[in-house]
Amino acid sequence: MLCILIPTIPKTKEYLDFCVDSLKKNTSIPYEILIGENGQGTEYPQGQCAAVNRLAEEANGDWFLISNDDMYYPLS
Repeated sequence: MLCILIPTIPKTKEYLDFCVDSLKKNTSIPYEILIGENGQGTEYPQGQCAAVNRLAEEANGDWFLISNDDMYYPLS
């Protein structure tokens, strides 16, 4: 299974929704989407690396795709 890891911040929720919708509509392989807030669990508000590392620990797949929250995925 493919695990799609998406670090994000609250102010980009509109873009995140657009990204997730495009994945749901246009991805034909089995996948799991994990979303984590940047900086969550750290002392600073940024922290994309920390978010990705935390999500990777939760993921249960053979492959990982790290995505920005403002990506759009076209039909494959």
